[in-house]
Amino acid sequence: YTKANSIADIQETIQLFGQLFQKESEAKAINQSITEKVDGVEKAETNSVKTLLVYGAPGTYLAALPNSLSGDLLEKAGGENIASDFPQEESYPQYASLSVEKIIERNPKVVMLITHGDPEAVKEAFEGEMEKNAAWKNLDAVKNGNVVVLPSHLFGTNPGTKVTDALDVMIENLAAVK
Repeated sequence: YTKANSIADIQETIQLFGQLFQKESEAKAINQSITEKVDGVEKAETNSVKTLLVYGAPGTYLAALPNSLSGDLLEKAGGENIASDFPQEESYPQYASLSVEKIIERNPKVVMLITHGDPEAVKEAFEGEMEKNAAWKNLDAVKNGNVVVLPSHLFGTNPGTKVTDALDVMIENLAAVK
């Protein structure tokens, strides 16, 4: 019942739980360590790896926007969200419909998949979608094997105090782009 669309939202929830359970000092310490981690991020030298974040379940794919948790993490890690100006979905304002034309035009260097379910099934289904549309094959991310499934326990749900682990995963994946 709490927001988790950014690192700040998670920190706000930690503070709230600290108050509710009379653990304010512990909550403050956790939030301080999160802040220090975010402030200490050394952004990749490429400093703007063009990235497409795709939230998927077989048959349904949406682009994660900057106002989503994964979008916030991408920005904090130094990536560039190529879908940042896509129109948001009415029912899911942190996500947008995939625009294959705009994706091809912006040519991401990496595609990161976010899922709640079976990550391998989602990757397989998404790769099947890419094979159906020949234009996907020409994306740098696809040609260079930079289609990554992000860990669902850190990206498919609210990672809570493990948000710094999610940030580390994002940084590692951006740094690994060929």
